[in-house]
Amino acid sequence: MGIAPYEFLLIKDLLVRECLKEGFLTKDAATNSVKLGKFLLMEKNPNLFIDFKEHTGKIFDFLVTNKIILEKS
Repeated sequence: MGIAPYEFLLIKDLLVRECLKEGFLTKDAATNSVKLGKFLLMEKNPNLFIDFKEHTGKIFDFLVTNKIILEKS
């Protein structure tokens, strides 16, 4: 099952906001910030089901490749 546009936008928003705070992200930090964001979103909307873990790495790579966020190696 693919990722829905809404799910992509939620994960992208979480990653971009975290990158703006820190100036860059590592893949591990991205995964951790998305896990935290998932719990915050689930509190607001308990019926929301998104498999964040499956898609975070791919979205992170896409955002780095397209120079939307910076990755610290």
